[in-house]
Amino acid sequence: MRVARRTGPTYREQMTQPGRDAAEPDVMESFDPDAGPGLVCRVCGSLVSGSGDYPRAHWDWHEASNGA
Repeated sequence: MRVARRTGPTYREQMTQPGRDAAEPDVMESFDPDAGPGLVCRVCGSLVSGSGDYPRAHWDWHEASNGA
């Protein structure tokens, strides 16, 4: 069985490369703003503050190797 080789950088490589050209994913699509007093994560159901970098930090936790 042949496996196609990946062309281009992985997501992790894109996120750690300084001055990368790839567009960042829209993290806010991962949250439901109408489900509570804050943002509700559509992946795990956690209530996340919509202020500051909290939504991005929460999504980065999901993307980490130890995240859910």
